[in-house]
Formats: sequence, structure tokens, C-alpha cells
Amino acid sequence: MAATKRQTKGSLKASGILYLVIGIVCVAIGILILACNAGYMIKGECLELEDYFDSGVYPEGEYVSLNVNSVLGTYAETKHTTNGIPTGTDLYYVLFLDDNSFISLKVKDKGDIKKIDKICDDTWASDDWCTSEPLKVTGKLKTISNSEIRGYYGEFFDEFCSAMGITRSDLESEFTIRELDLDITDSRGSLWGIFAILCGIGVIAALVGLASLKKAKHFEDAPAVDYSNVNYTPVDTSEYNPVDTGASYDQGADTTEQDPNNFQ
Repeated sequence: MAATKRQTKGSLKASGILYLVIGIVCVAIGILILACNAGYMIKGECLELEDYFDSGVYPEGEYVSLNVNSVLGTYAETKHTTNGIPTGTDLYYVLFLDDNSFISLKVKDKGDIKKIDKICDDTWASDDWCTSEPLKVTGKLKTISNSEIRGYYGEFFDEFCSAMGITRSDLESEFTIRELDLDITDSRGSLWGIFAILCGIGVIAALVGLASLKKAKHFEDAPAVDYSNVNYTPVDTSEYNPVDTGASYDQGADTTEQDPNNFQ
């Protein structure tokens, strides 16, 4: 039978406090996410990226919406797994905007990927490089922080310039390459999902913590054993004669073993 750790009042109280703190922190983070994105999460309010085209200064870190009407192609993908099981793939596209700039678009939903692929086909088939059926998307505008993704983003423009028969400097003299990514996988639904998960974990952890504290309050540790009244008789060692290890060894002694069959 496997041994189990014996609980004490102190250990119950410590684990209860730990679970309670974890629960409070999880709920606090969930509330913070809701507070910082209340307008977007509750009402769907967000900024229109087109409103910033004239200024040339984009609202990084904000939730924005954009009518996607020109897609040059995809340049990278990331695959997600959980315990070795595939859970989805993120695709990264290059968008050409009406202010003559380029940004990245991160997509996960299969329906959106299908529509954006259709816009990409229309872009290359059109003389004015746009589609007549734009797709309105909403997501968070972020700097491309992943160095590997940023590297693939740069390689896309090198290949694009090579295909168009121009140099990178020629492209950048006419257009702006922004190292920005519109992440539409970070959507309103995903925020509510994160909020629900955090609050769910927080409530469960807090309940476990409160239950442990309640149990500790009524828990009594096993009393210490009192050996003062135990009838214990010590061993009398006064008659014990230790072996004299100081005696010399007599090598002349007869050590021949007597045959028990011929004993006389």
C-alpha cells in the first residue's frame, strides 16, 4: 500500500491560503482584462484603422477594425498542439492598405482564411490591386515582436521585389512597410473565453482554499505521545563482559578441526 502524507493543521492552513491567493489573483486578472477592454468586449466598440491613414500614426496596442480589400499573399504559419494533438494553425498575410502601406494580418478561423484567400486571388487578378468584396475584420494591432515571424515578413518583400523586377529601396521609396500585425485571432470572443477561464479557475481555487481553511479551523493535530508513565525496564548491562581485544593472538594454537565421526 502506498504511503500518504499525513495532514496537519498547519499544512491545511498553508494550502488553504495558497489556493485562496491563487483564486483571488485569477479573478483579479480576469476583471482587469474586462476593465481594460470593457467597451470592446461589452459593446464591440473599437477604432477604425482607416481613420489613421492620413496621420500615418497607427494606434498600436488598440483594438481596431479594417476593411481588407487587398492581400498580397501569406508569408508564415504557426501550428499549435496540445499534448501532441493539433489544435489549429495561424496564418500570416501581407495586406496592402489604401495609404500605400503594408501591414501583417494574423488569422486562425478557417472561414476567414477562405475569404482572405479569395481576396488574395482577386488582388492579383485585378488591375487596381483590390477586390470588389472586402472583408471587415476586427483585432488587436501589435508590433511584430517574434523575431522569426519578423524575418519571414522581411523575406516576403525581398521575394516580392524580385518578382516585380524592382529593388527593396525602390519599393520603400514609394510605399511604407510597417512592422505591425493585425491579430484577428485576439478577438472579442477570445477575450470573453480568457475571462471565463480565469474567473472559473479563480472561483474553484478560492472555494478549495476556503474549504481547507474551514477544515483547518476544526482540525486537531494528533496529541504528542507521553512516555512518562510507560512501564519500561532498562536492560541490566552491569554483567556484560566485553571481549578483550587487547590479547595477543597465539599462532601456535592447534586450529585443526576435529572430525565429529572420529571423536575420541
